[in-house]
Amino acid sequence: MLRLFNVCALLLLISPFAMAEEQSYHVNLPASSNGEQGKNQYVEKLLQHIFSAQGYSLTIHYAKLPSNKIRTAKLLSQNKEIDLFWANYRTNTSPQLTLIKYPLYSGYIGYRLLLINKKKHNQFSQIKSLAQLALFTGVQKKDWLDYNILVKNGLNIEGNLTFPSMFKAIEQELADYFPRSILEIDRELAQFGSPLLSVAPNIMLQYPSASYFYVNKENQKLTAILQQGFKKIEDEPNFQLVIANSNIEHSTESMVSGVKAFVIKNKEEFSKLLNQESKLVEDVLKLLKENNPEELGEKINQNQEYLETIGISNNQLKKMIEIGQKTSFGAKITGSGGGGCIFALTNESNVEQSLKEFKDKNFECFSAEIDFKGLNTFIHF
Repeated sequence: MLRLFNVCALLLLISPFAMAEEQSYHVNLPASSNGEQGKNQYVEKLLQHIFSAQGYSLTIHYAKLPSNKIRTAKLLSQNKEIDLFWANYRTNTSPQLTLIKYPLYSGYIGYRLLLINKKKHNQFSQIKSLAQLALFTGVQKKDWLDYNILVKNGLNIEGNLTFPSMFKAIEQELADYFPRSILEIDRELAQFGSPLLSVAPNIMLQYPSASYFYVNKENQKLTAILQQGFKKIEDEPNFQLVIANSNIEHSTESMVSGVKAFVIKNKEEFSKLLNQESKLVEDVLKLLKENNPEELGEKINQNQEYLETIGISNNQLKKMIEIGQKTSFGAKITGSGGGGCIFALTNESNVEQSLKEFKDKNFECFSAEIDFKGLNTFIHF
């Protein structure tokens, strides 16, 4: 039962969109050239977030046969087999495709580490410039935008191998390096699992790069869902939490035992608290959607009162809560209670003053920003 009383704190960290009555939607994605292991979990989760935020239950299927980016774009422009695909921005995209102007991967797709054969570790550790790297042979597919970027910067790139063959070429020393995004390289090393592969030390290529969703122009409903979904993500609130540490050691087991004893002695009161907490959770979801920190803070304070009622607070924590409530929107304990930390809900208007209040009372504290946007790389259209 203790977890139920702490759900208010958790709800501050999740998407602020309450579930409406769900509609079903089906999306066909291009098949991965790497089979099941190559499915893009980031894209899947992003699409699920976009659709669920608008009340849709999304089902994702993949096309039966893999294809390169050029053929995939052609299939989509003909409205065949797939409903959308994602790729780096290109100026020569088919007029039959609509580009959804929200960048994927938060810009990190343009940060590239070099996959090499372990035997060449020492050679690559000596490379200090692009001119030195140009003496080696890299691999990249010709239909990838990265290929043109690398070649135009004077690098020697082989572009005619299939994706799995590029890894084999590095293993067999037929090529020297394979630039992979920092988002991909760990997963791919685990997937291909060769003990001969390694990451070149002290080298990272970086260039502006962003991937985007593309949709057939006739599919206006999907276009609208994606655009509205990204807009909702952009509008998600950027709260900040001030975390203060009581430095009191406590036992979760003993706190749970205390709550159990309270329930046994106060069944009727506890039942009322459960109903009140359920209503509070519904209110919090609504306030998160409205981006209303003032009233959210009131709900946090109300939740703290419930926690004190069931006996998981103490005088030190209460003192800290009072300090937090002076300048923040609301404050409560976190975790199982009895010690540990409390948090105060703030934003840019009051985070510094809230930190100062705790520091003036010699409490260890720091702020944590809940930023739903992250780092973005933008290309101007």
